[in-house]
Amino acid sequence: MGPQAVKAVHSDLEEGMSYRIAYRVGDSIRSHVIRSVAIFDGIREERLWDGSRASCFLFRLPQGRGLALLEDQIIEVRLIEQNEQGQWILHDTRRRRRGVHPVHVPL
Repeated sequence: MGPQAVKAVHSDLEEGMSYRIAYRVGDSIRSHVIRSVAIFDGIREERLWDGSRASCFLFRLPQGRGLALLEDQIIEVRLIEQNEQGQWILHDTRRRRRGVHPVHVPL
């Protein structure tokens, strides 16, 4: 999910809901992807170092630490919830692949 897709999806994010997020950190030479479970806290306009303004997605990690991400840092955001056993379950909003079933041919 690139920045354009994130812009389209951000209106679907609900404050207080849990999401699995994948985001890029580091510079263009040494960047890497981090995946985390986080609670969405909203979107806020922030001033960047160069004085321009940008929308930041605000999340709260399970340890309570805040996380502010720019749109171009976000790779994927998927809704997630815990089941009765405490396991995290992803809500798959993407189209599921059909399973391939073998065809039985009589010999």
